Amino acid sequence: MSRLYLILICLLGFNFIGGAQIKLKDLISFADEQYKKGDYYYACDYYQQALAIDSNSIELRWKYAETLRAYKNYTAAEEEYAKIYAFDEGSVYPNALLYLGLMQKQNGKYKIALESFKLAKTAFEDPAKYEYKKIEREIASCYWAIQQGPDTTSIEHFNERINTYDAEFGHSLKDGELIFSSLKADTINAEEEVYAKHYTTALYTASTSVDSTGKTKKIEGLSQGKSSVGNASFDEESGYFYFSICQDEAFNYNCKIARLKIIDGKWGKADTLSNIINTPNSNTTHPMLYIDNDGRKLLYFSSNRAGGKGEMDIWCSEIIGDGFGSAFNVNQINSIENEICPWFDQKNQRLYFSSTWHNNFGGYDVNFADINGEKISKPKNAGRPINSPANDLYYFESKDSIFVSSNRLGSFAKKNPTCCSDIYFQVIPKPILPPDTLIVNQIETIFPVKIYFENDHPNPKSWAKTSNLKYSQTLEAYQKMFPTYLAKGDSIIESNSESEKLNNFFNLNVNQGYEDLLKLTDTLLLYLSRGERVRVFVSGMASPLHQSQYNVNLSQRRIETLLNEWRKHENPLLQAALTNKNIEIIEIPFGEYMANQETSDDLNNKAQSVYSYDASIERRVEIVGIDKNKELINNDLKVQPMIVHFKKLELGKRTADFSIKNYGLTPLTISTITSTSSAVLLNEFNEIVVAPGTEIKLKVSIDITKLVGLQLHKIQINFTDSSLNSTIYISSEN
Repeated sequence: MSRLYLILICLLGFNFIGGAQIKLKDLISFADEQYKKGDYYYACDYYQQALAIDSNSIELRWKYAETLRAYKNYTAAEEEYAKIYAFDEGSVYPNALLYLGLMQKQNGKYKIALESFKLAKTAFEDPAKYEYKKIEREIASCYWAIQQGPDTTSIEHFNERINTYDAEFGHSLKDGELIFSSLKADTINAEEEVYAKHYTTALYTASTSVDSTGKTKKIEGLSQGKSSVGNASFDEESGYFYFSICQDEAFNYNCKIARLKIIDGKWGKADTLSNIINTPNSNTTHPMLYIDNDGRKLLYFSSNRAGGKGEMDIWCSEIIGDGFGSAFNVNQINSIENEICPWFDQKNQRLYFSSTWHNNFGGYDVNFADINGEKISKPKNAGRPINSPANDLYYFESKDSIFVSSNRLGSFAKKNPTCCSDIYFQVIPKPILPPDTLIVNQIETIFPVKIYFENDHPNPKSWAKTSNLKYSQTLEAYQKMFPTYLAKGDSIIESNSESEKLNNFFNLNVNQGYEDLLKLTDTLLLYLSRGERVRVFVSGMASPLHQSQYNVNLSQRRIETLLNEWRKHENPLLQAALTNKNIEIIEIPFGEYMANQETSDDLNNKAQSVYSYDASIERRVEIVGIDKNKELINNDLKVQPMIVHFKKLELGKRTADFSIKNYGLTPLTISTITSTSSAVLLNEFNEIVVAPGTEIKLKVSIDITKLVGLQLHKIQINFTDSSLNSTIYISSEN
């Protein structure tokens, strides 16, 4: 037990001294004092004792809930916020529902949290307020988390040789040794976690071998006085070791970045960096070295210095000799909340960091953004098992393993199961390459990929068939219009139902569609990197507000934005793929022909024909499927058309006509015609010989009465000369 706690017990006469009960105001006063210091464990204890005396005080219960949240006791905090809202209904503590939702989310209850956030939104009407923005973000984040499905992943947990009942954070791996920081108390017993006055964080090393029995070793000589040290980043070229020195100001750290030289394995004298990095009156920490494609050496770090977008932001400064250039804010990834713990994947030019704002499973999640020169992609969640409902920090990789520090369930703890972080790791599995053929029926989780558009966009009021815009540009403009669509949708009968449908549509359809497109793009890049060619089957739809030909052209413009997304991609392999035919686009621009004909086309009723859910769901482009194409371009053979489409009205058994023409000087022999689709009806036939200069007709029947939705069927024409093998397709809609 800590000396601080013993002193307070003596002062208070803990529970009963000489038969006198502790006064309620004294308990609350001492609890308040501990909370201000950041000593949440003891603050919880005193608030709990006070509530045992006065359980009806909503103010006291609020203090207790806030302390539990700060102490990262998500389960207990959820219970207390629920009690507060049940009693108060947001009249005195309007943030109770917001915090209740956050705790439910950190307990992995995404559907329940979503309902809490929706209800909380009714208390905040000003879009400029932080609470409104936070709730909007959390609603979208819950939809995203629900979309990810149940967690079936697992990750390894270092044993007690490295992890303890205090907090451990991994930083890097050097020469087979894990460098990590650990929070150590002066004393601790088996009954409680202790937040003591003499807690300090220090850096340690330990072997990561599962067979190792060696003890952890403290890196001596880094700390100054009673300060704490943490974080670790090496500059192999200069020999500098960068780390953080932090002063414990009432249990809250205020840090500066320092460095020292390692010469012949010996640690030199530490020196804090200049004010260019360590801005006065700011918390600056988490140094990370990175060398960009131009050979510039950059220092990434996190800081709450002035000029940022939020609280803690990611910043960057170029290292010039032994000095530093002016630091700039990496605003493409920063938010109005916290972005910390940068780590750079040099091989893939990818910046990892932890954030409380972007799509997450709860608390801090690890995100990443790809960097190409001055271009930085939008942040993406690193997914499970790296992330969990708890706080996930300090992601890094080394050789074939990944590491993350987390206070998730399973971490070592005495009473509060999520009080303290431990270090987790996983061997990176070898990538599972996509199968040779990717067709909608075979990979339902990927196809069709659907991307959505604002009414009459891109390039409104135009009969043009092309557009210079990328899809991501149209999406950004569309996202800004979401509030307008929700407001206009309220004028529709049963507006609550309509607003709910639209809200779900924007989160589960529009935003998720873009995420699916990014995943598909990664798949295409994988194929291209292996020297393979790909066919992409695309269809465009529009709501029936204009003439049919106008909508056909509009659909083609929308498909064009998809192609521009790839033409203007940062990866030159993808940029060139459409020009050199390594990616072949098979366009089916159906326009209104494929739209739901029951959708309103009344121009005078825009609430229904423009802003409704039914109209919005029709304005999309679908990537129906992709097919790896190993066929060589052969001028002696022409098979056309490549694809035939049967519309909804064309039910029953349909027949598609294809022509095969031999432009060469020698006969071509078709050996077999095959299809993996049970709906395709192929008659048995003997070998077919196509004489030079002649053309034959091939009839293929398909029974689409048994099919549901938009489907793609592949038919393989095999020649005795396998280099001539060709593929044709039938798409059907039912």
